[in-house]
Amino acid sequence: MKKIVLLLLPLLLLLGSCHLSQPGNDLVEIDSLLVAQNNDEAYKKLLRIDSNDLSKDEEAYYNLLITIAEYQLYIPVKSDSVISRCITAFQANGDKEKLTRAYYYRGCITAESLNDIIGGLQNLKQAESIANSIGYKTMSLQIAALLCHFNYSSENYDIAKRYAWNVVNKAEKLDAKRWIGFGYQMLDVIYNKLGEKDSSDFYCLKSEKYIDYQNENEKYAYYRNIANAYLSINNLEKAEKYYMLSLEKKEDIETYGALADWYAAQGEDEKAEENWQKSLHGKNAYFRSINLKKYSDWLKKKGRYTEALKYASEVIAINDSLVGSEKESYEARVVQEKYDQEKQSSKYNKKLVKVLVIVAFIVLVCVIAFIMLIRSHLRIADIEARLQENERKRHEQMALIDKLKSEGKEQSVQAKVLMRELDILNADYNDALNKGEQCYNYVKEKGNTASWRKADFIYFLEYYKRLRPDFTPNSGESYASLTHIQRFLLCLQDMGMNDSDICEILGMTKGALRTARSRIRSRLE
Repeated sequence: MKKIVLLLLPLLLLLGSCHLSQPGNDLVEIDSLLVAQNNDEAYKKLLRIDSNDLSKDEEAYYNLLITIAEYQLYIPVKSDSVISRCITAFQANGDKEKLTRAYYYRGCITAESLNDIIGGLQNLKQAESIANSIGYKTMSLQIAALLCHFNYSSENYDIAKRYAWNVVNKAEKLDAKRWIGFGYQMLDVIYNKLGEKDSSDFYCLKSEKYIDYQNENEKYAYYRNIANAYLSINNLEKAEKYYMLSLEKKEDIETYGALADWYAAQGEDEKAEENWQKSLHGKNAYFRSINLKKYSDWLKKKGRYTEALKYASEVIAINDSLVGSEKESYEARVVQEKYDQEKQSSKYNKKLVKVLVIVAFIVLVCVIAFIMLIRSHLRIADIEARLQENERKRHEQMALIDKLKSEGKEQSVQAKVLMRELDILNADYNDALNKGEQCYNYVKEKGNTASWRKADFIYFLEYYKRLRPDFTPNSGESYASLTHIQRFLLCLQDMGMNDSDICEILGMTKGALRTARSRIRSRLE
């Protein structure tokens, strides 16, 4: 009997060790579920795990996963203490991949749940640094996407644009189609904020083929943005199609408002009325206010003044409510100040407050005007010179990098700094080429350039130079003396356009075209 017990003891110990490792295996399986966005199933399995059975490292892993699950399920988080303990544990055990994820999700919680954008950005930059140092490409892409979003939300549009291109480039290398679509959609909204509507529409439409790879709860916004882009280029059939697809995914008042606006412009009053009504009943007060204002204006045009006045009054009420707690705090302060002033029976103080408010307002206006003036003076007016400077710097950077590689210093700090600078230069240049490609495709369809700005011709010429590097009608000072329109005309001829096409594109008569050619010849001789 004793021998049997001795023989069974190793087996029992082995089974016991397997049992102890089971929670670790469960955590890996749950992690896979979270990566696959099976958040509900992952969260249920996490809740079934007894944390008392976990080792110290497994407990840190468990806390990381529970944080990720709650974040992805939109469960409110009131503190970052749990994820901070994870960071301490991963720093101690040297697991840099988990440490990267922990910093990433602490950044999410800090910015979104605790309303500390600066703290959130600091955590994300820490995650970015670690991810790049260990070659954690998928996480690096995800971090770039969130940094793009945060900078956009903070109105740092130039930095957001750089991160949007970073997302597109990283996603293309990984063939991560969902993130490629995200990058193009971010470029859409960034350029829209910058007032560059053509670029906004261009990148929005580039995101169209990536819709199927987006999360289901995000598709409605993609559809709506694409509908808006098609509407701006007057493709009414596709615009209506995507508005309807957006509403199928989610009955969103912003979409109803856009659709109502469109139907009103088409003179389809019945459909406009139906969609206006639907656009007024959502929870988002900001968009309700916008829709009410548009609906009120539309009713006024239709001569329905009583209804227009009613909805205009609702706009005022909603706008008052949007001030929220800030307004309540301000009103409480005013009441207290008034009480103190009345108690002191001093009219002088009241007048002084009014004067100070007026002076402060005037000073504020002057400061804003001064800042706008400085920004205006600092803006580079000559785009062509900027492109030439970009090309010069890129050649210099590449020459320095090649030199370091030949010396076996490609991993040096200097080489990495040069590579980062070159990435920024390439992103700016690619932006110019994308605009040029947009102009080129427009011209191929015989589009009229009467509304083009000087910048559009410069971008077209830069793109055409890359497209047809062998196209050199002349060189030296004679070609350089040509205007952008004259160089553009030579490109149209090189594209095989006949006189009728060129006249249509440039919006000129055949007589004016003959004159233009004569002037080009005289300059090139």
